[in-house]
Amino acid sequence: MLHGGDYPTEMLMKGLRAALRALIVTLAIPAALAAQINGRMAAGREFGQSSNDPLVSEARPVNNVSVLIQHKQQLALTDSQFVQLVAIRRTVDSVNFPLERRLDSLVRVQRSASSAFRRLPADTARHLRDVARSTLDELAANMRPATDRAHALLTDRQIQMAAIFEQQARDIAEQQTRDAHRSKSGMGSFGRPPA
Repeated sequence: MLHGGDYPTEMLMKGLRAALRALIVTLAIPAALAAQINGRMAAGREFGQSSNDPLVSEARPVNNVSVLIQHKQQLALTDSQFVQLVAIRRTVDSVNFPLERRLDSLVRVQRSASSAFRRLPADTARHLRDVARSTLDELAANMRPATDRAHALLTDRQIQMAAIFEQQARDIAEQQTRDAHRSKSGMGSFGRPPA
């Protein structure tokens, strides 16, 4: 259940600020990366870290609200609970959308370098990994209050069951990340959790 009259406005403003940051990063990364890669490739030096080393090295935070919705029958959610969970998920999804796109852009950068058998310059790879880590932190920070609001709708029994489903979803996301890291092509999902 959403609490506080200013919450939707606050989330909208937060989403707009995040979208602006994502747009700046998205526009800045390709130009900076192209300049560094082209210059260093032409010179044949300072290739830095292997393009097979993941830029997004951790699993993306699991959207626990989505997990609850996916397990509607097992949790025996009431119609009221389900409707409120969907509303919470829509809100957090709108806030996290630009962050997810930012991570997707990083994956595309790595795939592009990998498909061209290139290595990212070390300083570029470090910068992009920093962007990835801060983006993952933002995603997790947005998920926590949404999860708290979702859990507040559940009974004690439902919360106990939800904890099992949420842990399973985290395990799957972490396994996907490990599998992607082991892939020589670097073409894995990079820890995208179940939607």
